[in-house]
Amino acid sequence: MAALALLLPFLVASTFASWTASNSSPTNTLATGSWLLSSWGTSNLGQTGLVSVNSGSNSTIPIALPGPETWASISTGHQDTCAITDAQALYCWGYNGLGQLGDGTVGDEFDPELIAGSWSSISAGYDGTCGIKTDQTLWCWGYNVHGSVGDSTTADKHAPTAATVSGTTTWLSVSVGQYFACGLKTDHTLWCWGNNGNGELGIGSTTDATLPTQVGATTWSAVGTGYDHACAVKSSDSSLWCWGYNAQGQLGDASTTQRTSPVAVAGGGTWTAVSGGILHTCATRVSGAMYCWGYNAYGQVGDGTTTTPRSSPTLVTTSGVTTWSTVTLGQNTSCGLKTDNTLWCWGHNDLGMLGNGNTTDQPTPVSPGTSTYNTISGGFQHVCGIRSGGTIWCQGYDGYGIAGQTKDYGVFAPSQLPLTASAWASGAQATTDGCGVKSDGTIWCWGNNAYGQDGDSTVTVNLAPDRAGSGTNWSTVSMGHYTTCGLTTAGSNNLLCWGYGGSNQFGTGSTTDQHAPTAGPAGSWSSVSVGDTHTCAINTAHSLYCWGTNDQGQVGNGTTTLATTPVAITASGVSGWASVSAGVANTCAISTAASTNSSALYCWGYNGHGQDGKGGAAGSPANYQSPQLLSTGWQSVGVGFYNTCAVKTTGTLWCFGYNNDGQLGNGSSGADVTSPAQIGAVTTWSTAASGDGFSCATRTDRTLWCWGTDTSGQLGDRNKMQQNSPQLVPNVKFSYLDGHGNVDGMIAWG
Repeated sequence: MAALALLLPFLVASTFASWTASNSSPTNTLATGSWLLSSWGTSNLGQTGLVSVNSGSNSTIPIALPGPETWASISTGHQDTCAITDAQALYCWGYNGLGQLGDGTVGDEFDPELIAGSWSSISAGYDGTCGIKTDQTLWCWGYNVHGSVGDSTTADKHAPTAATVSGTTTWLSVSVGQYFACGLKTDHTLWCWGNNGNGELGIGSTTDATLPTQVGATTWSAVGTGYDHACAVKSSDSSLWCWGYNAQGQLGDASTTQRTSPVAVAGGGTWTAVSGGILHTCATRVSGAMYCWGYNAYGQVGDGTTTTPRSSPTLVTTSGVTTWSTVTLGQNTSCGLKTDNTLWCWGHNDLGMLGNGNTTDQPTPVSPGTSTYNTISGGFQHVCGIRSGGTIWCQGYDGYGIAGQTKDYGVFAPSQLPLTASAWASGAQATTDGCGVKSDGTIWCWGNNAYGQDGDSTVTVNLAPDRAGSGTNWSTVSMGHYTTCGLTTAGSNNLLCWGYGGSNQFGTGSTTDQHAPTAGPAGSWSSVSVGDTHTCAINTAHSLYCWGTNDQGQVGNGTTTLATTPVAITASGVSGWASVSAGVANTCAISTAASTNSSALYCWGYNGHGQDGKGGAAGSPANYQSPQLLSTGWQSVGVGFYNTCAVKTTGTLWCFGYNNDGQLGNGSSGADVTSPAQIGAVTTWSTAASGDGFSCATRTDRTLWCWGTDTSGQLGDRNKMQQNSPQLVPNVKFSYLDGHGNVDGMIAWG
């Protein structure tokens, strides 16, 4: 067991932003227009677009673990998983009732949790875990009633605890079974400790050992533990020896007799690697052939039968490439990597552990596909592997999120959306839903969909992207609370809207919900931004129009009267508008550079926290019903829940409004800021977007920075801690991003 930095002219990062991707002057290694769309934050209604939002949603096909990390090794345990990145950082997630995750608590973790230290290898077993740090010291944690932590005690350990070791103190490898573990020291001696009720320690008795105890006097090259048996390969002749429980012939010595000391497997042979399951064992020979033995009721021996038991090594029957490099076992499932690095599995499949798209048991190896893997690990009822690009993919049981597919508790790092066979051109994130435009001009949406805002002609929840309408000429999309609008490349009458229409967000005079893209206001439009219950758009003549709810003056026409159709928004010194961002109950826009007030920032609507940026006391006045000039020289603005962040043409970042969660990024939290205040001294900011209690921005080097609340992973750094100043989101680069005034998540691309 065991990408582009160059922004379009007048491009604005809006909270409900609509974007048209610029394909000019690419500065990264992605092909022109070949952008990845990533999402993170709250996902209780599927709004991140990452499939399988419910704990326990098993997967019969491999699903990617969210996050930007590049992974180097992985180990799947009973109901938990641990993995190490290429930077030697250890993360664990899943069930933690006995402290087996090692984070110092007994609280379950549905997202990878960082474990302090620098690590080289990890083994997750049955309610216990052991790892070797980069200094080659051995550490264990979790259930310890039988002494499997190896520190001479029997008290559970909730954080990594150094094993008490005599003689050589450095280790090569470790393998954890059920309440016991075995490891190889750097001198190739073999040591085991913990539960020994069935002789699984191989020390000639059935007495538990709370300290690592040497097995025999010889040296060994490999060791693998099962549920309550173990096997190892001798260094001298590559022979294979096993010991422990043997009721189903899992020791491979042609008997079903329990052994408390190592015995050679029947048939001899030379071996390279071995892995144990609950009641069966598999191993690879020097020739590359794979053999299995033991319990076979589900076909886990892989010889095409369910004859059980098999008490001697039996050749695994397979098609195509017949040589194997890696083997790993689960409860009653076997998996291996062939020498072409493809993944093949066989045996029990009731929860989709084989990854071939169904739940039918298989007595011979089947492959989930042609993807290649660097390494794999079989847990109790789930299998995970690291593909050639360093991403983790899992299949099978996902209780406690152990397969990395549970998104109902939030996605705590930027996570690539599905449908990556075709790149994404733009995206939008809303309170309960998200949408993206693919580079082929189709539009796809996901999430709650209660009002048809996903545009697929239904009101059914979409846990993964589902196509909206049949059009192939979409250019951009924007989402409000339950309303979506998008632009096509048709030129005229190119604005369509769908979803909730009860506040006249469609601008057609209709309040009827629409479940598919439906014609919006006539005209030729260049950008659109959907707020909570109002909408604003700019036409190709640079005229700005808004419509919908107007109780706080957010439409900007000098009244608080509901606008059922578009009304023109004008301001002194403005001959045209470059961009607009519609928030919950206020709006901000930037004038064209050719205006008398060049690239000027204007805001209007609700001002309860100073989010219109005019200074004075917050809420005085309560709202502005027409555009208010802040200053000139701006290139980007993003309106959040009650806060606003914007970027000047000098590349400086400025924020104002509500700051209860540090979302203004000024190093503090609590006090509102009623006029734009510069954040730091950096002069390379490019776009900004704000959500509910947090904000994010990109720099010209395409790095992503976030700050504010992090309760649902809004900051994308897995730390789940509020940050009052911009923090780098690790391992990702984006040109554009989008949030929403009411949402606890963010979407980014480029």
